[in-house]
Amino acid sequence: MRARKTASLPPTRLLPADAELLTTREAAALTKMSMAWFERHRWERTGPSYIRRGRSVRYVKAELLEWWAEGRER
Repeated sequence: MRARKTASLPPTRLLPADAELLTTREAAALTKMSMAWFERHRWERTGPSYIRRGRSVRYVKAELLEWWAEGRER
């Protein structure tokens, strides 16, 4: 029997118990971007960080707002 290759997993990080999680729809509404924008950037791995469990995707609100503020021009 052949051994299965396993991908290395990123380090696990714990979320605070009070972390607010947003769906893609909620994240899109908060940032006034389209859901398609979020989906495309997840696929390209260029957008904000997210959590995936099975088919569910969630964004940590504080991290999303921080990512959004980093793009601000001065």
